[in-house]
Amino acid sequence: MQPQNYERRVFLAVTGLSPQIVTESLYAMSIDCDEEARFIPTEIHLLTTVRGSEHARLNLLSKSPGQFYRFCQDYPGLGLEDIEFSEENIHIISDSQGNFLEDIRNSHENNVAADYITLLIRELTADTELALHVSIAGGRKTMGYYLGYALSLYGREQDRLSHVLVSDPYEKNRDFYYPTPAESVIHVMENGGEVAYDCRNAIIDLAGIPFVRLRQGLPGDLLNGNASFTRVVAEAQKALPDESVLLSLEKHELYLSGEIIKMPPALLAFYAMAAHRRQQAKSGIHWTEEGLADEYMYYYRQAVNPNSGIYERTEAGIKNGISQQFIEQKKSKVNRRITQVLGERMAQPYLLVQQQNMVGTQFRLIGINVNSENIQVG
Repeated sequence: MQPQNYERRVFLAVTGLSPQIVTESLYAMSIDCDEEARFIPTEIHLLTTVRGSEHARLNLLSKSPGQFYRFCQDYPGLGLEDIEFSEENIHIISDSQGNFLEDIRNSHENNVAADYITLLIRELTADTELALHVSIAGGRKTMGYYLGYALSLYGREQDRLSHVLVSDPYEKNRDFYYPTPAESVIHVMENGGEVAYDCRNAIIDLAGIPFVRLRQGLPGDLLNGNASFTRVVAEAQKALPDESVLLSLEKHELYLSGEIIKMPPALLAFYAMAAHRRQQAKSGIHWTEEGLADEYMYYYRQAVNPNSGIYERTEAGIKNGISQQFIEQKKSKVNRRITQVLGERMAQPYLLVQQQNMVGTQFRLIGINVNSENIQVG
């Protein structure tokens, strides 16, 4: 079931001194989006510090300026006015003794924030009738990091993670909260003078962030208890096999060593071919193999529309077989991309390398050396 179809829909964000991300995100989720992707929350919850809570309360929920209420009034007919959002939904990070954090300035306060955020995410995701949309656009960078990581630990299929992007010069203007339906002027200092801009012209983009869901690897007591962030991470790490490869041709993604690596379809199809061979305990790749072009196109059409021009050009380019140059170029580009993201040391287990000789020849095969049980290709 899609997130927008759940009875309880929660939007959760970290905010600091920029509560604008709430209305900006709501605009992108409910106004400037396709009908099938529209996500109108039933509740809004904020994670913040003492300083951030005052900024959120005064700017979003006061009688004036009351930007949240203005937003709902500006865009009637969508049910925005029914969203549950009050001071009680502004969660101020506190330690185990109930002491609120004024700010996050040292390692102790970082740890307090991590544990508090982890606990809140665990509680929200315990409700199977709830779809959670998390934004990491506001607040301290460490708060966004912990929030995203906590969602990776506890998130379900219906949960989403995003970051809101706002065009210049609106992004850093404290008076801008969302693109208004009617003319609304704000002023920006540029080149020593004040320039007027119309809020109607702002462009907002809600960038979805893919994340790996580790929930299934957690012990039951961590799904139901009050474990610290550090302990939950340690247990999740134990559940992950060493040097694992998760590959999605549809999403054009590799998941290696905790990192999501975006890869062009042509390269990912080649890596998928090598990974699937390894998974099935087959030999590596050599350009002289009969049927190699058909095998490559099998993976390529899972990543690219087979009715597209790029698919037809690729198919035509190897209709007479795959060349040695084709293999070497794909190998080099794949390895370069993995190394760019992981670094040379962490990339080593996942690289395409020369393996044993092809049977009856002196030709060296190309493949990966990850344990076959730790490979998933889809």
